[in-house]
Amino acid sequence: AMRELVLTIAVDARPELFDQVKKELYTETDRSRRGELLGALGSARDPALHAKALELTLDTKLDIRETQQLFRSGATEANRDAGRAFFAKHADKILARIPPDGTAGQVSGFAWLFTGSCKAGKRDEIVAYVKKTFEPLPGGARSVKQAIESLDTCIAKRKVVDRASSDAETLRD
Repeated sequence: AMRELVLTIAVDARPELFDQVKKELYTETDRSRRGELLGALGSARDPALHAKALELTLDTKLDIRETQQLFRSGATEANRDAGRAFFAKHADKILARIPPDGTAGQVSGFAWLFTGSCKAGKRDEIVAYVKKTFEPLPGGARSVKQAIESLDTCIAKRKVVDRASSDAETLRD
């Protein structure tokens, strides 16, 4: 039960293990263990290693239904931003790799990758991108609407928390 956590800590503490874990990914036959290996690779805090992990989503030797989890595993906000940028740059290739039979879930669910950033200053840019990229896909209109609603809710909550923090600070002074 602790395998992924131990691998994640090990890859983070000793970056030279990243390539060893990546190599094992190609020979591991157990799906659960491959998921653990991918989780450890995708959680690397080092931006260069995280970028190497994201490249696995383009590797046709690996199943995209497994590697797409790498977009949700960035350990830092910088790595999550890098994941969004990587996806945007390679969206056509990534989306083309997902089987059309629905076994990978709704492709339009990738909209959450972008709306999960909760960035008020980029809201309009994010909304425009997810609408353009994901609304035309099967189930896209509904997924995009929900993802945007989640973004707006997050932004509103953050505003309330920031205001409360500011008010508390004023009271202390």
